[in-house]
Amino acid sequence: MVRTGQLEAKKRREQILSLQVDGAGLSVRSRGDLQARVMIHKLCRNYMANLCCEHDFAGKLLTYGDFGPAAAWKHTRLTHSQFIELNPPNKQTAWVAVPGWRKERNLDDLMHTLHLGVALCVIPGLIIDHLIRTNPAITLDRLERSLLHAYWHHRAWCKENRVPYAPLRFNLARFGKESWGEKPELTTQYKAMIVKHLIYWSHAWLTEEGAESDILCTSFALAQFQYKLDTSPDWLSPNDKRETVDAGFAFLQFYQRLAFKNLRSPKQQYKLTPKFHYFCHLVEYIDKSARNVRYEHCYADESLMGQMARICNKCHALTLERTAMHRYRVMLDLIVLGSDQDDPEGP
Repeated sequence: MVRTGQLEAKKRREQILSLQVDGAGLSVRSRGDLQARVMIHKLCRNYMANLCCEHDFAGKLLTYGDFGPAAAWKHTRLTHSQFIELNPPNKQTAWVAVPGWRKERNLDDLMHTLHLGVALCVIPGLIIDHLIRTNPAITLDRLERSLLHAYWHHRAWCKENRVPYAPLRFNLARFGKESWGEKPELTTQYKAMIVKHLIYWSHAWLTEEGAESDILCTSFALAQFQYKLDTSPDWLSPNDKRETVDAGFAFLQFYQRLAFKNLRSPKQQYKLTPKFHYFCHLVEYIDKSARNVRYEHCYADESLMGQMARICNKCHALTLERTAMHRYRVMLDLIVLGSDQDDPEGP
């Protein structure tokens, strides 16, 4: 019996191979984390610069943290040709020589943009803000004990729903909140898949705790966005696309409102980074293409890097390159052999 996943994979390959660029060639796309994009495409506009986006003039002057319909950066969109012309000659990407490549084909990765970016700021911000609103006189020591109590709830919730839980307990250091002036952000000790489950758990916990409506609206919008991606096929139906896009934009505007209200507070809770702006472009991409970005994330690539690391760790230093390539070839042969045995059209 042919598995459903194999049929979907064949369908996706046929769709990709049928795409044409002005009738002259295959579509070309690249994906990766932000550091890889900056290195490969020599991006002058990046998360470390005053102008952080290759699609517009968002940055420190035209704030990247504005997601309203009248945001200033939305009136400064750059076309592909304008983007190329604004790059210095010595900072031009070699991809301009690849037929069919455009800057819009540098895909924003869901894993690095949301699970290792936006969610790292949102989850601790909402949790700590709720705990402070519940007890305005709370001390840092008491806050740490409250985070530990929330962790035990998280473990029980994950076991009940049969999903992996965070192996590291919640505390002020891992939440990036060792002083009131610090804006919380989860450390990278929490892996992307764990953060994804934290999105769902945080909304469930805040609902159970009876959090205020602005906090609940923010957590629900983010959880709804993730849920629509998790439960939809690779190409979204018009109804699924609208619900996903609406949830994504609603989350950004709810979070922006919370961050603005907290701006002058001595107890800072909400951090805005350029990845929130990239997340906005990710939602726009879904709206234009009806593509489920969960099928374009880098989880598989990161997994391959881990497999290569394990292969190299078991090789002798003097024969590392040759032995690693041989073992990598064996791994690929085993993968191909396994797929051929499941494919009724295979040998």
